[in-house]
Amino acid sequence: MMHEDEDATLVVLSSHRAIIDDIITAGRGHVSGSAGDSVLAEFPSIIDAVNCGVLIQRALAKANAALPPERRMELRIGINVGDVMVKDGGVFGDGVNVAARLEGLAEPGGILVTRSVRDQVRDRVDYDFDDLGEQSVKNIARPLRVFRVVFDPGAPAAQSPAPRGPAAADVESGAAADLGAVELAFWRSVEARDAPVEYHAYLERYPSGSFALLAQARLVRGGSKTAGKPPAAPCSPPTRGPAVVLVVENDPLVRALAVDVLEEAGFEVIEASSADYAVIVLEKRPDVRVVFTDVEMPGKLDGIQLARIVQHRYQRAGVVVGSGRERPTPSELSPDAAFLAKPYAPATLVDAIRRLAA
Repeated sequence: MMHEDEDATLVVLSSHRAIIDDIITAGRGHVSGSAGDSVLAEFPSIIDAVNCGVLIQRALAKANAALPPERRMELRIGINVGDVMVKDGGVFGDGVNVAARLEGLAEPGGILVTRSVRDQVRDRVDYDFDDLGEQSVKNIARPLRVFRVVFDPGAPAAQSPAPRGPAAADVESGAAADLGAVELAFWRSVEARDAPVEYHAYLERYPSGSFALLAQARLVRGGSKTAGKPPAAPCSPPTRGPAVVLVVENDPLVRALAVDVLEEAGFEVIEASSADYAVIVLEKRPDVRVVFTDVEMPGKLDGIQLARIVQHRYQRAGVVVGSGRERPTPSELSPDAAFLAKPYAPATLVDAIRRLAA
């Protein structure tokens, strides 16, 4: 691209770098070095690193969609976890070298991670991982077990922060920020650390954020999920486990908030991003006591259809339907089901779930 139109290439590169830098900063990362179209960033949490990697690729895909094909610029990402050496503000070591080699193996617009990264985040992020087997790379003594992060580059929840500076004029509104995705990644990293300073950091950045009430409640209790809760009696008799709730919501931010609120209340929570997948979960989990679903869903089934299936096929489970639109009619929703109008208070959700789980 550079030899064809140097000025235009620099405009796109500057715009992409603004997007990348904003997402890294929002995810509490630090840019340790850059040269040309390469960026080296370090993160205090591997979950932050993977979430930011996906957000960056989704944001760049949306920015590229607003450009002519000949001006699009796709980048590759490699992620590793390990010890590094810090010198003069830069980071060095085998951990950095491995990440660089992964980047070289990745496809444009793709992300590759090591086995240690996959093992640490596989149950804590919403992405799948394809095993690409062992790969031999230059200057690394042993072959690397490499995994490709599987994500939807066009997912609407992962748009980029608005570009800054003179390059902003070259990126259309399609590359504007969906700060909800960045907020969710930030909140997940806060929860992973579960410390008062982290909740204060969230409230400072998002004083009116989606998780502000939850962060404030945890600070009141002492700054963690468990502080202030009475410890279990060492010799108490066995009791029935927490009721299992299936939360079905395609908006990651709304789903994450519902999950956190219900887990705070003592429920065991399972997540599904569509009604279609929720049916699969119900087949595998006969212990689900309550299904909490949104109405509008991607796929073949919507929330109303899911509610009917639950009430006819899985009568063991109660149903709570939430919607920001009009209340479903009696012909659409059984009188046994509960309805919550969005936006709802966390306490209202907990009360509705508890009534049906009792």
